[in-house]
Amino acid sequence: MENTALSSNLQRSMAITPGVVKKRVLPLLTAERFCSNAHVLGVLFCLFVNVSIGVSQTCVVLLVLYWLAFALTNPKDIQISHEAKSVLTPMFVWLFIAYLAALIGIKPLHALQEIMSTTTYIVMPLAVYSMLTAHRNSRSVIIFKTFSYVFALVLGQLLASAHTIGSELAGHELRPRPPGPVTESGQLVLIVPLVVALLYLGAAQSRGKRSVAVLLCAVFAATSSYLLAVWPEFFTLQSKMVPGIAVGAALVLLIAAVAVLLYFSVRRLMRSPANMCRLNLWTLFYSAAFGIFIGTLIVNLKRGPWIGVAAALFFLGIMASRRIALWTVVVSICVIAFIGPVRDRFAHTADHFAIEGGRLEMWEIGIELAQRYPLGLGPDNASVMRELDPSLPTLHRHMHNNLINVAVETGWLGMMVFAWWMLALISFGPRVWRSAKSSSDRQTRWAAMLVLGMSSAVLGWQVAGMVEYNFGDGEVRMIAFFYTGVMLALSRKPTQNLNV
Repeated sequence: MENTALSSNLQRSMAITPGVVKKRVLPLLTAERFCSNAHVLGVLFCLFVNVSIGVSQTCVVLLVLYWLAFALTNPKDIQISHEAKSVLTPMFVWLFIAYLAALIGIKPLHALQEIMSTTTYIVMPLAVYSMLTAHRNSRSVIIFKTFSYVFALVLGQLLASAHTIGSELAGHELRPRPPGPVTESGQLVLIVPLVVALLYLGAAQSRGKRSVAVLLCAVFAATSSYLLAVWPEFFTLQSKMVPGIAVGAALVLLIAAVAVLLYFSVRRLMRSPANMCRLNLWTLFYSAAFGIFIGTLIVNLKRGPWIGVAAALFFLGIMASRRIALWTVVVSICVIAFIGPVRDRFAHTADHFAIEGGRLEMWEIGIELAQRYPLGLGPDNASVMRELDPSLPTLHRHMHNNLINVAVETGWLGMMVFAWWMLALISFGPRVWRSAKSSSDRQTRWAAMLVLGMSSAVLGWQVAGMVEYNFGDGEVRMIAFFYTGVMLALSRKPTQNLNV
């Protein structure tokens, strides 16, 4: 009897009744609770996307599912602005074409499985846009939340860089392992321009040459310390002439400096969100992080991301400050001229592209496949190229070029719509910046600069994608889709204007 009563009570407690749904589930789907809880998922995603693939993907899936439940129960709270539609329209047109290509491609089931997985990420911008705007947040709140996402991205990348340093000093790769150098470099292409946009805001706020000089010194010191800790042979001195104790000391100083800057920066931030863009320890922290990221890009020795970052920063400079463009050119020339491994990588570019199984051969095969199958092979079916040329390395499953790979998998129409989509994203930032840079409202200028930084990052992503298929790298693509939602939210006209 007791067991029967216990079982009956357990069943009643676990039963999902309309009353339980109304009492426990529906409150989670209000605009206020959705924006609050989804924001936590957004911060966790940004923190772990550079460190753990599994955790970041879990955050994305939970965010999208949460958004779907919210959108179904509160459709009136999903209001897409006219500016947002200019970016979302080509994105969903391309998705429709990709589904058609999957159905008529060579491996329909496999292609459908791939494009359904991709759909989760493509819906991500809508989820991010809604979590920032559904509760009618003021522009100051959206900016502050954007700052928290950038900080989480930077902190996560610093953890990945710390793993690289620790592995170098330990003599073996430490576990757990973050994404490899290819993915890490691709992510940095998207992160570095946004960090520079924040530094531009900090420098503009200070309006002093001495302050800018301090930032440049912080960048140089961080880059030098990172290179000394990870790859001492980069310097003129040979590795034998650099004692191990010097490497250890540089590492300790680097970590200590970043930790101290982080501590005081967070203290300043908690007093007022406006501190984020003043030239204080917070801006100095971003300068040090920027220097470490430049060092990471150098160490990874990936030419595509190098060119992508340089193009993104030059574009950002042309739009906002000629000094950024000038410094980008000067630093790029100095790195190529004075760092031997970088110079060697560029010197042998033509040879590497023309070797058997190299990019030039893959591009020729890709163009041939696109001509043979003008409607596309279907998503994730580009690996059929090995049937045309068995000499290609087994690991080469794509065309090492975004446009060619998209043309092969979704056809010529898919490639043209994809180009329309990327151009809409890249041109979005300059359009917002031109309309806001002369505004007397500080928040409007901040939001526009953040949007411009993200658009510049997308440009760098696609420039790097001319020599690698980074649109197919999920860990890189997720950041770009997250940026899309944030860009659209920042460009939205504020419902009210609170002082930060």
